[in-house]
Amino acid sequence: MIEVPERLGWWRDRTGGAAWLESLPQLAEECAERWSLRLGEPFGQAHVSLTAPATLSDGGQAVLKLNFPEEESAPTRPMRSRIGAARVRYGCSRSTASGTRC
Repeated sequence: MIEVPERLGWWRDRTGGAAWLESLPQLAEECAERWSLRLGEPFGQAHVSLTAPATLSDGGQAVLKLNFPEEESAPTRPMRSRIGAARVRYGCSRSTASGTRC
């Protein structure tokens, strides 16, 4: 399981932030399993969303980014993160959990 960078700790002061932070390791694992990603250590300098380097099953490089669920991004699904796996250099057409494409 990944460790959540300390710089994201300010989310604890926001409504729903503590629960979101606690859910991040499991959510990242679920994304890794769903998309066959091998995750690296999260980028420590990130302070808004969890971002981590990832390797795809074909060896391609990607980044997993997990954002705090904003009401306007998922009004009928509170506490669901918008999830994106963006393939570096080649683009990506994978569907994400929110139904968007990266």
